[in-house]
Amino acid sequence: MSEDRRRRRAVALRYDPQRDAAPVVIAQGAGYRADLIRELAAAHGVTIREDAALVDALSRLEEQHTIPPELYGAAAQLLAVVHRLHAGWDVESTRPSIPD
Repeated sequence: MSEDRRRRRAVALRYDPQRDAAPVVIAQGAGYRADLIRELAAAHGVTIREDAALVDALSRLEEQHTIPPELYGAAAQLLAVVHRLHAGWDVESTRPSIPD
């Protein structure tokens, strides 16, 4: 397995304000599992956003758990970017800020 494939990571979030108090980590993984998460997301029309710092912070969480309050700001920025993408805005220079 290549070094690049082992390092690749992905985290999938769900946020349904009708059922979730905060975004929920629904899948996470590295290498092959990260590739599967990305492939499934793309196949279902889910927006994919690359952000190594956010993935690093989120990958420390267990699946099916809500994100902690210290990541609410970063998640809100991410959701705003997704909303802007769906509205057709240019958002390439926008990155969520992750607390230390």
